[in-house]
Amino acid sequence: MNCFAHTRKKHLLRGVLLLCFVAGGCAVLAVPEEQAHLTPLAPRWDAGELSRHLKLFNQSPEGRATGSEGLARASAYVAARMREFLLQPAGGGSYFQRFRTAVNRTAGLSVVATGPDTLAFLPGQEVWPDGRSDEGTVDVERAVVRPEGGVLPAGQLVVWPLPAATRADLEAVRTAGAPAVLLVGRLDPRSASAPVRGLVVVQATLSAAARMFGVSVPGMSLLLEGPENRERRLPRPLRLTVSAGPEATTDAVNVMGYVPGKHAERARELVIVCADLDDAGVVPGAPMWDTRYLGTGAAALLELARAYSGFATYLPFPDRTILFVTFSGARQELSGLRAFMENPPWPKDAIRAMLYLDPDTAALAGATRLRRAAPFPFVPLYVPDSLRLPGMSIPEDQGAPDEPPGKDEIIMAARQGALALLAEAHWRLMRESVDPAPPYIPPRKPVFGPHGGFAKTPRR
Repeated sequence: MNCFAHTRKKHLLRGVLLLCFVAGGCAVLAVPEEQAHLTPLAPRWDAGELSRHLKLFNQSPEGRATGSEGLARASAYVAARMREFLLQPAGGGSYFQRFRTAVNRTAGLSVVATGPDTLAFLPGQEVWPDGRSDEGTVDVERAVVRPEGGVLPAGQLVVWPLPAATRADLEAVRTAGAPAVLLVGRLDPRSASAPVRGLVVVQATLSAAARMFGVSVPGMSLLLEGPENRERRLPRPLRLTVSAGPEATTDAVNVMGYVPGKHAERARELVIVCADLDDAGVVPGAPMWDTRYLGTGAAALLELARAYSGFATYLPFPDRTILFVTFSGARQELSGLRAFMENPPWPKDAIRAMLYLDPDTAALAGATRLRRAAPFPFVPLYVPDSLRLPGMSIPEDQGAPDEPPGKDEIIMAARQGALALLAEAHWRLMRESVDPAPPYIPPRKPVFGPHGGFAKTPRR
């Protein structure tokens, strides 16, 4: 009896162990639930990828000015990522659209208020030569603020808010007799294809202009915002000297790749998504890094290209072909956009829309004029003002803190701006690339997941 009970216990224990083993094996061998494919109605953006793009764009110490090695490296990176995302090359078998552009290089600047005690203004911090300036020296004692037509008295300095003066405006005041122009605002170093002959053009910060005019900073702001054609005598004569290097031409490149449309008829129609890749280059003497040209739009463009190429691999999406383009020459009178419009890779009458991600506001008017002859809509999309980084090259004018943020913090802030830009650009691109257009669905608030990606967005 004892032997029989012992045998039953032994077999029972073996059975329990076997059940535990089987149960554990089933748990280990259980097939995980297949992750649902992301769809255009529920995209998932990779914040880690955005950071990677932004760090690469801003790692070169010489910046990404047109014709620089820094821009060449950034362009090669964009082409490599387009190839990785399986975009089709749009430049005749290549991702590159190469062109030559003229460059007017300003080499030096001196702005001095003469008198019993000479007052010199610091290049790179208070003043900077505008890329459209001719070389020369001009002495002025009187100024006219925001002239409007007519003939200007000889020898007068013309004063304008910085973003407002176009090349046509500068040529008009030169024809009217002005020898020099002072553009007041945040310094905006950029080159140009050619100078306005016979005209010295200098940029100055608001505080520097106030010192030139002998008024307070608020008083200088009121002066710029008031009526046109007001003349003032300067408290001390100004001498403005701009020296220039030799005019030259340089190699430049746009990078282009496309996702083919899937509709039998609408695939021949094109939606363009574009962004600027270049920056203003290094500003000698500037105490801080200018954060206006970090490549936020280009980073958002690459993330859109990655997502849309992924959608197209397993969905009949998009209907229309989408062309992704990064331009160089945005800080050089839009030479990249001009080269693209003169030699587009697609018939202009088949282009449905151009979505421009975070374009330079100073050049937006010129971009609008460039495509005025084209039949398609031009849609600028911007980073929200609440997430936009201010230019930090001039701390006294921009209200920058005593200890400016480090590069990693700036990249993180730029990434947040790119995420917000992505959300708006995606829904606009959906409405342009699919017919009938889907209804606008406000983007959900993104949730960060592991490794810099996004976790599942909670349902509302």
